[in-house]
Amino acid sequence: MHLLFYSNWYIKQTVQLANALAEEHEVTLIFPKISPELNAYNGRVEGLKAILKPGVRLITLPHMQNLNPFGWIPVLRALRIIKKYKPDVVHFNESYDFRCMLLMALCRKVPYVTSTHDPVPHSSERISLQRFKHWVRDRIRRRSSGLVVHGKGLRKVLADYSNLSVEKIFAVPHGEYKYYTHFDKGDLKHKENGNKNVLFFGRWEYYKGIDVLIDAEPIITDKVPDTLITLAGEGRLSLNEIDKRIANPDHFIIKNYSIADEEVPDLFRQADVVVLPYREATQSGPLHIAGSFARPVVVSSVGAMPEVVKDGETGILIPPEDPEELAQAVIRLLQNPAEAERMGQKAQALMASEESMEKVAQIQVDVYNMVIQAFKHQRGKGIILKVVELLVQKVKNDPSYQLDSAIHLSDLIAMSTRLGLGFLRGLYHRISLKRAKGLCFVGKGVKLSNRKHISIGCNFVAEDNCEIQGISKKGVKFGDNVTVGSHAMVRPSGYYGRYVGEGFEIGDRSNIGPYCYIGAYGGITIGSDVMMAPRVSLFAENHNFDRTDVPMHQQGCEKKEIVIEDDCWLASGCTILAGVTVGHGSIIAAGAVVTKNVPPYSVVAGNPAKVIRSRKEKK
Repeated sequence: MHLLFYSNWYIKQTVQLANALAEEHEVTLIFPKISPELNAYNGRVEGLKAILKPGVRLITLPHMQNLNPFGWIPVLRALRIIKKYKPDVVHFNESYDFRCMLLMALCRKVPYVTSTHDPVPHSSERISLQRFKHWVRDRIRRRSSGLVVHGKGLRKVLADYSNLSVEKIFAVPHGEYKYYTHFDKGDLKHKENGNKNVLFFGRWEYYKGIDVLIDAEPIITDKVPDTLITLAGEGRLSLNEIDKRIANPDHFIIKNYSIADEEVPDLFRQADVVVLPYREATQSGPLHIAGSFARPVVVSSVGAMPEVVKDGETGILIPPEDPEELAQAVIRLLQNPAEAERMGQKAQALMASEESMEKVAQIQVDVYNMVIQAFKHQRGKGIILKVVELLVQKVKNDPSYQLDSAIHLSDLIAMSTRLGLGFLRGLYHRISLKRAKGLCFVGKGVKLSNRKHISIGCNFVAEDNCEIQGISKKGVKFGDNVTVGSHAMVRPSGYYGRYVGEGFEIGDRSNIGPYCYIGAYGGITIGSDVMMAPRVSLFAENHNFDRTDVPMHQQGCEKKEIVIEDDCWLASGCTILAGVTVGHGSIIAAGAVVTKNVPPYSVVAGNPAKVIRSRKEKK
């Protein structure tokens, strides 16, 4: 298999994975000529050839980073490289780079895999000022044939945030961090300062929780007075902000700069404990660096950290934003060096086994194989899938809607045929309607009677064999994006016109489920965003039955309006009787018979239905 990485960031991690993959596969790396991420070789990426295995091909290109007027140059170069070497997969690391999006648009003959390091933006990121790059990131994610996250629990997080199918998202371990071992001069026999050393390593950002460690310092040094805390890194938090928060400057070593790669091994070698007090994070490079250097960690239990750290064995997990818990965990390890050393050794063993780059490479290759097979299957149905997807997006008024890639080609053809015939039937029926706007899809066997009383909004769908009767005093009105389910019936009047009812109206984005019955003689008004499950019944009239000397069917009916307010859910088989108003945001349980008004945000169940709780109550 030939694998091509196009990466302008996360170069160090990519190099490690490339070396592991090169044992059995051909690997090509396309990196920028100069990278601010690389704190060795004067930032010149060509220097990485010293640590790359012979089977890895390194190509460096200019203008691969930032908004550069020459940004199209590396895209054209990358296109030529892809045509020349014909890789089976192109792999991006998490990218907000328009060049990646452009490359995907210009070269569609190869599947793309994107590693997603942060499925959700950190709370400190000013998204409003970076809308373009986040738009680009979302386009890349959607166009990728496969996405990689570094934790099993992150699959759903990414799927929910980016509105993607979880089936195209794969969990692959982050992997050990061997990169810095190339700059390691060996184990230190003793610490240079003779103190207990605590290390924070990484970017100085609010979400990293560096202030939580600073706040914990007085508690730590009260119990372990010879503690020194090293804060190493740089970021959006300024040194001035950090200095203001520090209570005891003598207990801190500040290294507020981009740490040279050659300096990193000594920082970790001298540390007794590595502290990562994140408020939020999905994965952590410093966590894996610590394990590679056999150092125990105290880390917040957020994101995928609990999947990597075995609490009490390879480190200690603490709740985020809790200086007291952090301090007690650090004190425990500083006062028990044998336990700290044991945890560090177990962490190193974990990195060399479960998190080894060799194992990560095997899992990654399995992902590539699945993506390649899915891509080949997808290409055969690509045009049909896109057409059907666009139609469904229009019908559902949801531009982010995606059909599951597992759908078979024959099913796509059947679906497109059904939509096409529905569209043609809609063209025929809409001519005689009172009012129609936008698309209209009508299934087979649909009965629309007295059409001059029926009005429909955009993207109206009448599924197979449903029946809509129009004759009524106020007419029958459907809002935008409304679906009437198969075999459902809407009847505002008597079937033969003996009694003319008040009418029926339903708002935008609401639906009538299959086999529902809407008896709107007394008038029924349904709001927007109302979900109606199968076999729901609404009766806006009651038969009179006061007299016993006259058959009931000859005594007429009493009309009482039913109102279903916005954002309600009528579950399967429930019945709403005449005169009832169901308040905004309420839920009617399956099989319930509602005879009285329902307050807003209520959940009702039973026969007769009773309020069992309010949705606004705290659980």
